[in-house]
Amino acid sequence: YHMRPLEEDIPGCINRGYGSSTAEELLYHYPDVIRPLKPRAFVVSIGHNDRGFGYTPDEVVTNLAKLFEFARADFPGIKIYACDCRPTLKFVTDYHLEYMDTFHQLLKEYCQAHEDTVFVDHIHHPIWFENPEDVGDHRKVRRDIYVEDDVHFNQLGYDLYTEYMKE
Repeated sequence: YHMRPLEEDIPGCINRGYGSSTAEELLYHYPDVIRPLKPRAFVVSIGHNDRGFGYTPDEVVTNLAKLFEFARADFPGIKIYACDCRPTLKFVTDYHLEYMDTFHQLLKEYCQAHEDTVFVDHIHHPIWFENPEDVGDHRKVRRDIYVEDDVHFNQLGYDLYTEYMKE
């Protein structure tokens, strides 16, 4: 998917995301991928792939907590932005919805317990839904912002995501 990188729209942003990653892999690669950047802020969006690889929501949040502790130790005063899983069209099953709701709640609780950590709530923002009354209903996510796989954004989706992240 060849979309305009977030770095072009948000000054100082360095995207170190890599496809099909999990929180455990991000934790493992932290010394090589994150630490050398010496970030002032750290935005993490993870969760969909963790479910696919069999991690429980609790395991994902536990791995993220370890990751954030490393960042706090390495970079005192760092601001952390922890994103819940943005809604997608592909994973609309009862199992997935229960998983995402549990992950959302656990991550939100973690963030509320840490002053330096902001919970970025995708699922309750109207930008991702057909109608304002549909906010939070994974089954009513906008179709016009995804490519054929119903997971990855098209250019309109990335443009909206950029505006959302700037906010």
